[in-house]
Amino acid sequence: MFDRLQLVLRLREPFEAIDLGFVLLHRHARSVYGAWALVVLPLVAVIYGFFFGVLHAYPWVPPLLLWWLRPLLDRPVLHILSKASFGAVPTLKDTLRSLPSLYRRGGLSTLLWRRVDLARTFALPLWQLEGQSGKGYRLRRKILTRRALIQAQGLTVACFAFEAVLALTLLVGIQYMLPKGSEFNVFDRLFASTPGERLAWLDLLAALLPVLTATVVEPFLVAGGFSLYLNRRIQLEGWDLEL
Repeated sequence: MFDRLQLVLRLREPFEAIDLGFVLLHRHARSVYGAWALVVLPLVAVIYGFFFGVLHAYPWVPPLLLWWLRPLLDRPVLHILSKASFGAVPTLKDTLRSLPSLYRRGGLSTLLWRRVDLARTFALPLWQLEGQSGKGYRLRRKILTRRALIQAQGLTVACFAFEAVLALTLLVGIQYMLPKGSEFNVFDRLFASTPGERLAWLDLLAALLPVLTATVVEPFLVAGGFSLYLNRRIQLEGWDLEL
């Protein structure tokens, strides 16, 4: 097995392990983002299509729903990164065939009590890759999170902050590109309380911004959590990793 391992096995500090996950994602970005689009685009089409008639009045509803469902979108990303670590990068067709098994278990807990876990991408491999559940999952999670828990939570907070900065940057960029002397203000129109001052295209843009920012950032969150998990396995088990 180890002759196929694509990572150098050694003990790392948590932040160095997170960097390793980012490198792994960069190496397999085409496969990861292809699988992400395979899952996200149909989901976005269904959610935004369903709420399209009220999008002008409630532009925050589809992004909020998509944010709540985001842990389900992490599974194909982890599936690809875990196999890529051992040199077996799945094709999009293979990933598509694997989707039923990826969503077979843990969906309810993922969207309820595990949804608010700031270390969810650190714990995700426990049940998706190891198949842990119930008491075994809780015990295993307690052992793994004795170290690197703070870094895993910090990674989640940092990714959330980066998404907010990215969305704000895009809006500021639109405002910056307007002709000099224009009285149109993106932020005034976006947060206007009077319906007549709101613009449909701007509400649609604001509703789609979380999709764009999540597409950019969320795979990094999954990759960082997965590499922290691998690093803890190395610390605990002395290289005895199971494929």
